[in-house]
Amino acid sequence: MKLTKRELFNGCLVASIAHAIMTNVYPLLSYEQSWDGINYSIHDSEGTRGTITFDNSFCVGAIRNDKSPFVVSGTAITSYMIGFPPFVIQKAYDEALQYLLSESGDSILPCVSSVFWADDDSIYCANQCRESFKSDFELFRRVILPREKAIDAWIEYYDMNSGAIALFREIIDAKESNSQAVIVLNNRQKRMIPGDYLTQECIESFRELQIIV
Repeated sequence: MKLTKRELFNGCLVASIAHAIMTNVYPLLSYEQSWDGINYSIHDSEGTRGTITFDNSFCVGAIRNDKSPFVVSGTAITSYMIGFPPFVIQKAYDEALQYLLSESGDSILPCVSSVFWADDDSIYCANQCRESFKSDFELFRRVILPREKAIDAWIEYYDMNSGAIALFREIIDAKESNSQAVIVLNNRQKRMIPGDYLTQECIESFRELQIIV
């Protein structure tokens, strides 16, 4: 699969902007996507969740499909990272895997069914989890679409109205220019958010993207 860290980051950004806007209509789905610093997490409501940690020159991600026969935990996860650079493995343990913790006996350990990483050239996974990775990565199927197809997919997924679509595109353009910039929505943009009033879930989802409502 030809996919780079930059493409993954841009896809996660587009996805989470759509999510932030539409959480105002679907607050009960606020758990489906989130940002925590450099960590993007997604949950499909069907037992699969994943987190990608973005660093300057690479990203590393892990997925847990609770229905998969390939779920491993604790030190067994190292077999899914054979061949990964040491700095990628360290980042996985420090960040991404911490979002996939589960109780195992008397311990709380990270549990995953696949692990991957990407740089500016491609995306990689170990041979030991290649089979599970192919099915697990369906979790990111909208994230990895080309930009315009991804925008259309999220518009359809959330059934956005014209105002939400216009705001979606405005924020994408602003964030793609500078993803770390703090954006303050003006009154016109606030009125484009669908829903009768601003929910706390919507405000929080925007805040995670450094967008002030």
